[in-house]
Amino acid sequence: MPSLEELKPTTAELGGQNPDYIARVQPLLPNFPTEVLGSWFSEHPTALGAYYPLGLENFRFRRERWSAGALGGEAILRKGTCLAKLFRDLDVTHRLVRTFMHRDGTWAIPPIVLDVANSVIPPEFDHSLNDERQLLKGHHRFAMAMQLDPEGSIEHDFES
Repeated sequence: MPSLEELKPTTAELGGQNPDYIARVQPLLPNFPTEVLGSWFSEHPTALGAYYPLGLENFRFRRERWSAGALGGEAILRKGTCLAKLFRDLDVTHRLVRTFMHRDGTWAIPPIVLDVANSVIPPEFDHSLNDERQLLKGHHRFAMAMQLDPEGSIEHDFES
C-alpha cells in the first residue's frame, strides 16, 4: 500500500481534477476512477488522512443510480452534519453546481458513498460510520439535490 505521504497532494497539486495529481497518484491507486482521485483528495486533502486507515488500496468502485431518498436521505450524512446546515452553506459559490443540476437533472461528478454494511472496517479506523451507507464526498451536491428535489425521488449517479 502506498504511504500517506506518497498520496498527499503537493501545494501545486491542490484543486479539483488536477491532472498532475491524477497522473502521479493513479499508478499508486489504480483501483480509483480518475474523477474520484481528481475530486476527492486533491480538493480535500484532510479526507485522505481521515479515510487512509480504511485501506484505500482495497476500495472497489462502481457507479450506481439511486434517488437521494432511496439512498437514505439525511441518514447517510456523517455524524454532526445535517441537511439544514448544508442548505445554509449553499451560497453563490455553488451557483455552477446548481445551474448544472437544473440543466442536467444530476451532477457532473457523482458523490462517493461507502457501503458500510458490506465493507470490512479495520479496527484501527477511529471515525464513526453510519450502519448502512456513509456519504464520503459530495455533501454539498447531495444537499443541493435534496433541496431541488425535497422528496429525494430523482435518480442520480453515485460512486460506491
